[in-house]
Amino acid sequence: MSFPLETAFSWYDRGVTPLPIVPGSKRALVKWKHWQHRRPPRALIRAWFSRPCSLALMCGTGNLLVLDFDNLALYIRWRRVHQYHYAESYRVRTSRPGMHVYFWCDDLPSKSIKLQDVDIKSTGYVLAPPSRGYEVMNGNEIMRVATAEVLVPGLTRNVLLMAEKAENEGGEMVQAVRTATTATHSPTPFSASFGPLSDLPRLVPGIASRIKHHLSILDLCNLYTNMQPGSNGYHWGRCPHPQHEDVNPSFSCSLETGRAHCWSGNCRLHTEDGLDVIDLVGVLEGCKDTRAMAMLAVYLGLIEVACG
Repeated sequence: MSFPLETAFSWYDRGVTPLPIVPGSKRALVKWKHWQHRRPPRALIRAWFSRPCSLALMCGTGNLLVLDFDNLALYIRWRRVHQYHYAESYRVRTSRPGMHVYFWCDDLPSKSIKLQDVDIKSTGYVLAPPSRGYEVMNGNEIMRVATAEVLVPGLTRNVLLMAEKAENEGGEMVQAVRTATTATHSPTPFSASFGPLSDLPRLVPGIASRIKHHLSILDLCNLYTNMQPGSNGYHWGRCPHPQHEDVNPSFSCSLETGRAHCWSGNCRLHTEDGLDVIDLVGVLEGCKDTRAMAMLAVYLGLIEVACG
């Protein structure tokens, strides 16, 4: 067998339905909704993966539940709440960048729940390794949970998500959770992600170089603002500094140099040499390099949160 067929069969044997994806996209190569609640034959899986493709996994099949994080701060905050327990379940870094955390859930929500910056996916599908840009971040087993509600603390702070109830099919509860999440969402990807400076994990030698290797300046900038391709290899967007009301995009970054800066002379992101990923987080979050590196390293899975 060849990849991703071998990986597809390994998931299939665990009860999870694998799907072939158009390479370089998120579009399925086959009509998949028919298989959301029924198991395709093994021969069909082989046929699906007989051509070049990427791999996706159907959530809900085999009781698979995936927390799909789009936001750095939210993942770090959730991880701090559940460290040494649910946060140690199998996880995958995505190409946004983001994070997928996998669980076996005995009582799945009847449909996926979309909150701000995170989806609780019990239907649909998620791309998975070895798809390009998707990387397993640990070798841990997928943890089993009774219901999705045990995973919600840290996503919505004091609001607990209850399993969808027959009387309202979850509509009122989903709206309440979405409202609470929006109200408590940080204005920047890292704000309030960590406690006091003494709570930061110990940084290992060479961590700065490893951070820059794993996270491009463009990926980081896209977490703060919407960057669009421009000329000469630059990407442009509205300045993300909270004190700069940027009407016309004046913030740029270069993958070649690995640096970004604002072209407005009055902005704190305006520097002659530009800002690398660590400098940029430091300025936008108002913290020193040590704190910025800790935030980035924990998110990227390069070090673990070791604080209480």
